Amino acid sequence: NTHRLPLIFHWEPFVILDPAIAASDSGMFYCCYRALGSNNTSTISLFVASSPDCIHWKYAPPLGDTTGGGGYRSQEIRPQIAVDNSPQSLHHGRVYVAWFHYDTNAAKMGLWFAWSDDHAKTWSAISQIPIMGEPMQVHTGIHGEVFVAYEGAHELVMLAVSTDGGSTFIQDTIGSFIEYSNVPVSNGQFTQYMPGIKHGLPAIASVAFAVDQANRLYAVNSTWKAWSSTDSSSALFYRTSDDLGQHWSDSVLLGNGSTENRDRFFPWLANDPVTGETSIIYYSSELDTNNISTTVFRSVVGEEGPGLGTPLQNHLFNPLSC
Repeated sequence: NTHRLPLIFHWEPFVILDPAIAASDSGMFYCCYRALGSNNTSTISLFVASSPDCIHWKYAPPLGDTTGGGGYRSQEIRPQIAVDNSPQSLHHGRVYVAWFHYDTNAAKMGLWFAWSDDHAKTWSAISQIPIMGEPMQVHTGIHGEVFVAYEGAHELVMLAVSTDGGSTFIQDTIGSFIEYSNVPVSNGQFTQYMPGIKHGLPAIASVAFAVDQANRLYAVNSTWKAWSSTDSSSALFYRTSDDLGQHWSDSVLLGNGSTENRDRFFPWLANDPVTGETSIIYYSSELDTNNISTTVFRSVVGEEGPGLGTPLQNHLFNPLSC
């Protein structure tokens, strides 16, 4: 069934963007997103709704900067949410939210962070992690560690790590990437250029991230890769760390030799806390010799690393006509 979140304090925003959802081991669900006002430019703030059943939702006071004047002067972008579900953690049940705060005041711009210990009813003071980059994912470790993976400057995939419940963070590098080239994207009225693949499919290089019950960190990042002077595509690289991100394994290219030069993009990682199995989900056009028709693939991570991806659908689709 489909259930709609209730109005925000009996006020309906014009646009809702960037939803993210997380669940606790006690059965609570949390949905975080940002809302734009009726003029479609001023970001009202970030909102987190909580629910015991995904049907009945309650809101906490909004997060974000309400003093920036709105419009394009102050924006809350790409929120990510996680819940500490480890019984071994001193912060078991804590809800974390990280997002990028855009501001014309450079001193305020960066990655912002907050947490709640009462099921998102109230929030800590907002802290600013002293880094520049949009958060891709937030996860927690078995001892209460907080991990924020993000795309940093100079085409680096980064990880911010906290071992004190989000009070302080240290930064480590996961790996590097090459951003996709700009491609023409048209809506029928005008054309603009933005990073993308697939002869006009907008996309950005990104990182997917997961943590298992042994505190092993898994990361898969996308990058643009040149196979020759005339052949290039979006590729995915896999890495692991067993020391909270201080050191990472050598990168492993996903795919097989015969189709490795076909696009693989939009990765996601997940760890099953019951079976311990870690899976990688991604889109790929490796079944199409023209490198356009696409489907969803799953690769299961084993002792030797990720296995060959297998399609989850029995049909292909053209991502340019969806």
